[in-house]
Amino acid sequence: MSTKGSIRVDCPHCGEGFDADFWTVVRGDRDLEVKELILSGEFDVLMCPACEKLFQHEVPFMYTDPARDIVAFVMPEAWLPKKDEWMAKMKADYEPLRASLAESQGLTADPMYLFGLSPLTALLEADRDREEETEVMEFMAREEGLHLKAVRPSAAR
Repeated sequence: MSTKGSIRVDCPHCGEGFDADFWTVVRGDRDLEVKELILSGEFDVLMCPACEKLFQHEVPFMYTDPARDIVAFVMPEAWLPKKDEWMAKMKADYEPLRASLAESQGLTADPMYLFGLSPLTALLEADRDREEETEVMEFMAREEGLHLKAVRPSAAR
């Protein structure tokens, strides 16, 4: 299951502070609605309860999808100038969890370190396109009597 947290946010339009929910871990294989929020660009959009204006507010989160061999740490794009520092921290934080995630969720892929939501959205869109193409190729191969061999999604990327 995906996990939520809460954070205090100040509206960039009116300055009003409010508590907002955010995702800390997203299971793309189980929470399809949350995955769709990522694909639609609505994932990190908040509405100020005072002025009712929308704005984007990025917070770091972990995205996993064991079936598609994805482990990604998604950090705010604003952190990009200190990319090396943040990647080192995320790698150090992930190492103690690696074995338990492999055992409990089957996560064996090396993690990706992404800055901003756009790289994750692009990855998910490319995987969706690849899956559609695979279905067509599988149908054509079976029509020709060919045998298929599955490969890990990360190898296909």
